[in-house]
Amino acid sequence: MQEEQTVSFSPMYVDGPEPWFTRLFELYLLTVLVVFSIRIIKLLAGLRSLRRARKDTSPAGLVYSLWVESCEKAHSFKEISALTFFASLLNATWLIADVFLSVRAEKQANLGHVLARVGDGLTYLAQGMIVCIGLYSAALLFQAALRRRKPSGPLANQNGRELDTIPSS
Repeated sequence: MQEEQTVSFSPMYVDGPEPWFTRLFELYLLTVLVVFSIRIIKLLAGLRSLRRARKDTSPAGLVYSLWVESCEKAHSFKEISALTFFASLLNATWLIADVFLSVRAEKQANLGHVLARVGDGLTYLAQGMIVCIGLYSAALLFQAALRRRKPSGPLANQNGRELDTIPSS
C-alpha cells in the first residue's frame, strides 16, 4: 500500500496592494472601454443615417458631411488605440522598475519574487494590448465599410475645392 503524502504550497510572495499607477491604468482601461462602446453606437447610428441620406436623395453636401463625420470617428479609434498602447507600456515599465528598485535594496534577491512581480506587470501590458487590438480592429473594419459607402463623384466644399479622398486628421 502507498502512504499518503501531504503536499504543501508556500507562495513565493504575498500579493500586496497594487501601486497607485496600476489602479489608475485599470480605471483608464475601463474608461476607454466605456467611451469605445459609446462611440461604436454613435458610429453605427452615423452609418445608418448615411445610408438613409443616400436613399432619400439628400443633397450631396449632406451625404458627404455625414461620410466625413463617420470617417473621423472611425479614425479616432486608431488614435485611442495608440494612446492605450503607450499607456500600457508605461504602466508595465513603471511596475517592473518598481520591482527592480525594491530588489536593489535587498541583501539577497529572491528570484521567485522578482519573476512573479514582473509577471504581474506583463499581465497589465497584455490587458492593454487586448484593448489596443480591439480598438484598431474596429477602426479598420469601420474604415473599410466607409470606403465602400464613399459618395460617388467629386464633391465641392465651401471653397470650391474637389474632395475625392478620405479625410485625414
